[in-house]
Amino acid sequence: MLRSSTIFASLTSAKAVVALWLIALLAGCEEPPEYRVLEDGTQWKLAAFGEAGTERDSVQWMRLDADVVRIANGDTVAAYRARPFAESDDEVWRLLAARTIGDSLIIRFSSPNFLSDQAAPGDTLEAHVAVRGLRTAARLRDERFAELDRLDSLLRTDSVAAAFKEYRGVWFREIHGGDTLKVRPGKEIVIHYQGRTLEGRVFDDSRALDGAFRFVYGNEGQVLAGIETALLRMHRGDVAEVIIPSYAAFGSKGSADGRVGPYTTVVYRVEVMDVARW
Repeated sequence: MLRSSTIFASLTSAKAVVALWLIALLAGCEEPPEYRVLEDGTQWKLAAFGEAGTERDSVQWMRLDADVVRIANGDTVAAYRARPFAESDDEVWRLLAARTIGDSLIIRFSSPNFLSDQAAPGDTLEAHVAVRGLRTAARLRDERFAELDRLDSLLRTDSVAAAFKEYRGVWFREIHGGDTLKVRPGKEIVIHYQGRTLEGRVFDDSRALDGAFRFVYGNEGQVLAGIETALLRMHRGDVAEVIIPSYAAFGSKGSADGRVGPYTTVVYRVEVMDVARW
């Protein structure tokens, strides 16, 4: 039988060993750096965690909130709210594509990237970024096929089939006829428009913005391709409705303001208010 003094000594020795082990362990653990550094020198740190387990393999599209400021003077360089971005070949894209929905990061960079092209040598920008949505290659394919299936079903319904006629890849119906002054390339025209989703949600309305839109028909980038196609059938005073698949609307990226997602068919009501005579 061990004496009490021997047991006490053994316990004391064991405590000393544990204490030394803990000291050694703590000494070997360094505080993590405040910022991590990418290969191009970009610094980043995680500000908040999002949804665990979000699928993120082969991300090709994301939606972001971001505020980008110049550190030297605090000037705002860019601000995004639910803005969609397609895949980009830079370090910052790969960093964010590896995150999950809801993650928030602080990113400091001195080289241009997809968040901002205004960075210059010696000019450091800081972006506060929140990941609001991600789409993988597989999910985008699914959404593309889902849109085609839904569009096919819509066009087969009796009411749509009777009212709308296919014209150069869009579906057109006249609501009200105007006069004989036709929309032609090179002519200045004035239109009102309202865009909505198939569910009826309005996302674009000229009357709620700056009023009628004046532009030269045929100039590139003025209106959606689907609206331009519809206008080619219209005259001054005409009112029409046009169903526009995503390939003639906002495509695989969605709208720049994030109101319309990738592969989304939209419906526009278009009114030709005026057409220049010359």
